[in-house]
Amino acid sequence: MSTFKIISLANPMAVLAFVFFIVIVILAIYLMKKMSDLSTLKAEAESLNETLRDLDQQAKLIIKSDMELKLYQREIEDEFNKLALIKSFILSSMHILDKEKIFTQIDRKVINDLGFKRGLILGFNDLGIKVNVDFGPKEIVAVKNTLQHKKEALKTAALLDQDSEICKQLVQEINLKDTLITAVKAREQVYAIFILSDLLVSEKIKKSEGEACLILCMYLG
Repeated sequence: MSTFKIISLANPMAVLAFVFFIVIVILAIYLMKKMSDLSTLKAEAESLNETLRDLDQQAKLIIKSDMELKLYQREIEDEFNKLALIKSFILSSMHILDKEKIFTQIDRKVINDLGFKRGLILGFNDLGIKVNVDFGPKEIVAVKNTLQHKKEALKTAALLDQDSEICKQLVQEINLKDTLITAVKAREQVYAIFILSDLLVSEKIKKSEGEACLILCMYLG
């Protein structure tokens, strides 16, 4: 009989302990391997999450850049269209030598082409009406009363927008919003006051609206 059999027969508890020890060792090795695998998977998952975050950030930047580019393109197209319309107006009225008759060429279409719904042109000295597109009688009285005391500001400022004192007062008095006020000058002397109000499409007055208004007023002067 072998020594192992003798030990087994003599001390079965020792055999059981030996088997239990082997099982524990196997389980420990198995658990260590699983923990190593889990650690590797965790590292890979973190790396994947980091990659996804980078891709998400890059996608956001691409979308933002694309939106900014499209916005810039729309602004350029809008400015180009306004300049083309002003050019058309100038060409169609170049044969008119009388300045007062040129004012009569400014109608609803011209005001709309500038990006607004309503327009009003008043003489600088007497505030007489030269052009009126959709301004009501009460609104005209309020505009005249405001300009009567503050029109001198137009001698130094080529263009007044919503942040100007005059426009703020008109908002308070007659709720005149989205307003541009431009001086029509002849040889550095203010000849008339051009008022535009109520944007046709845009949510706020853009640079192109102001530039188009200034260019037209330079021609009218």
